[in-house]
This record gives sequence, C-alpha cells and structure tokens, in this order.
Amino acid sequence: MSNYILLIIIVYILIVSLYKRIDAYDYFIEGCKECLSLFYNIYPSLLAIILLVRLVEYSNILSIFDNVFKSIPKEVIIMSFFRPLSGNASLAMLMRIFELYGSDSLPGVLGSVIQGATDTTFYVIALYFGSINIKKSGNTIPISLFADILAIGLGIYFVLKFF
Repeated sequence: MSNYILLIIIVYILIVSLYKRIDAYDYFIEGCKECLSLFYNIYPSLLAIILLVRLVEYSNILSIFDNVFKSIPKEVIIMSFFRPLSGNASLAMLMRIFELYGSDSLPGVLGSVIQGATDTTFYVIALYFGSINIKKSGNTIPISLFADILAIGLGIYFVLKFF
C-alpha cells in the first residue's frame, strides 16, 4: 500500500484541480521558482558549514581535545564537536560508536545523551535565518553554542556519575 500513496496523492491533486478548474501546472511552476530562490538563499550558508566541517576533520584540532579529555573516548569527543555543525556527521559518529563499543556501553550511552541533548546549531541558523534573509544573527550563535556546550558538559557529567 505504501508504494501507491504518492500516486494516490498526485491523482487526488489532479482530480481536485480539474474539479475546481485550477491550472495545477502553473502552480507547480510557481512552487518550483520559489524553491529555487530559497535554495539560492540557503546554499551559501550550507556550503560554508560543509567547508568548516571538512577543514576541522582534516586538521589536527581534534587531537588537542583528545589529549585533554583522556577518560572520554575519542569518537565521543569528535561527535560532540561535530554535533553543532552537522547532524549527519554526528549521527554517523554515533553509529560508529555503536559499532565499536555497543549501544549499552559507556561511550554508546554518552554519545546517545549528547546526540539527544544538543542541536545542529549552525545548520538551523543557516537554514532558518537564510530562508528569511537575515544576515546578522546577533546573539543567537553565542547563546546557542553556550547551550550546546552546557548540554554536552552536563551530559558527560551525569553519564559518568550514574553509569
């Protein structure tokens, strides 16, 4: 049944547009034009985030954090660093943690808590602010990063305390 849902929706739209004598094709073209303009506004911000993630990934910045937090597995530190930047990168790291240590291990629980307690701050700001053409984010980034750092710190503290 799930294979036919999209077909049913398209047929329903066509029937309603014929019944109400609406030119569905013109509305479709207008929607495509709006999507392209939205993409044009958002793409530079997303490209900057992807570039930042790649630069951090290929630099040795993460080895500094690895030396400071020796009791926390390296993968959890990397996941914590990427979480505000990219949800997919942090989720991929969480899956790697699950493969290496298991989901019920200390790194697995720690990664799960961090994944659930934080947000993809830069992605959300780039997407939402870019879609409505806000160029200056004001205090949004510092406050959001402070909340992410606090959530990561408290997550590490409570998992280490109660695990």
